[in-house]
Amino acid sequence: MLSEKPTDAYTRVIEDIVPARVVVTKYVVRRRYCCKCGKQVSPEIPNAVSGGSNERFGLRLMLLIASLKLLGLSYEKIGSLLKLLFGPRYDELREELRKEASLHGDETSWMIKGRNHWLWAFLGRWSVIYEVAKSRGKDVPKRVLGNDYKGIVISDS
Repeated sequence: MLSEKPTDAYTRVIEDIVPARVVVTKYVVRRRYCCKCGKQVSPEIPNAVSGGSNERFGLRLMLLIASLKLLGLSYEKIGSLLKLLFGPRYDELREELRKEASLHGDETSWMIKGRNHWLWAFLGRWSVIYEVAKSRGKDVPKRVLGNDYKGIVISDS
């Protein structure tokens, strides 16, 4: 039985982690031609790290991946961790795209461990998601958007 007498109050501190959020920054890059050599040039994008085929990732994302790699995680485990952390937001974005009457879809080659994969982009009015797949076929948009997607996918193919 608990005592009815008042006791001294005490404080407890509970620590937690606020879920990470994805920040997407759009840059409009204006290319110009060099007066001396005639080649097309463009300015550097701040806080971006260029990949082998002009992929661009934010500095914080690259530092996180590099840190996890230095801690001994494989790329597969890093991918699984990122999916765990950001998967719910990915699902929200996918549902937003599924509601669009039309969206743009495109794919480009993407090397993983020397093997060709495809980086797919699905762009709606307010949302965009990326998907890396081994296939360039129609099975990828069907998997991402669902077999029952009734909208129009605009593509360059």
